[in-house]
Amino acid sequence: MCNQISDFRQALNDFVETGDSAIQASQESTRLNLRNMSTTATFFSAVASAMAQLSIPMKDTTLEKAVGFLFIASLVFSVGTIIQTLWALTWNQAT
Repeated sequence: MCNQISDFRQALNDFVETGDSAIQASQESTRLNLRNMSTTATFFSAVASAMAQLSIPMKDTTLEKAVGFLFIASLVFSVGTIIQTLWALTWNQAT
């Protein structure tokens, strides 16, 4: 029983020494990935909104209407991605 306790103590010490830094590195990597995703989605939102502004006045043909709709849908999805990544980033920092 004494050997098991000393083995457990050694395993716990090893975890404290190496496990903590590994967990912090993993959390930092996740945080950076979420931040990059949010930045990319913000860029795509800017492009989609600029293209939507250019395409909204053109509604003569069905194709032009469809293109305008797709730009608006792209804007909605990219804003949704921004919100989701910011929520995930906040959740990650809170835990």
